[in-house]
Parts: sequence; C-alpha cells; structure tokens
Amino acid sequence: MLSELTTRQINIIEAIKDITLENGNPPTIREVGNEVGLSSSSTIMGHLIMLKNRGIVDWEDGKPRTLHLINKEEEALV
Repeated sequence: MLSELTTRQINIIEAIKDITLENGNPPTIREVGNEVGLSSSSTIMGHLIMLKNRGIVDWEDGKPRTLHLINKEEEALV
C-alpha cells in the first residue's frame, strides 16, 4: 500500500509517527506541516483526508491532538 502513496504522504505519515513518539501525544496539523515543510493548513488537510480515506490515519473532528495512525502495518513500514 505504501507504493500507492506520494512521497509527501509518506513524509506526513513519518511526521505523525515521529512527533507522537517525541511528544507523547498526537501532533497538530501545523506541527505536521512544519515537519514536512508545508505552511498551508488546507494543503496538509488535503493530504490527511486522502490518508484517512485509505484507512491510514484518523482523527476526531473538532478536537485537538487526535490525529493518529490507525494502520499498524503501514506504521511499521515507515
């Protein structure tokens, strides 16, 4: 499944994993953007929505710091 993702999407998955491990809690959208070099929240959300539709990430709408990886196989490969 990773082969179907763009380099940017793989970088976003890595950023979510790294920030969560480093901080002990899920990242904000801006933290993910800073990690991958994107400043537009809407661009980041576009990538996150694509990853959510593929079953790789999830979050609770309207709640901060709920972004997380849900596909353990993908998480292990990154």
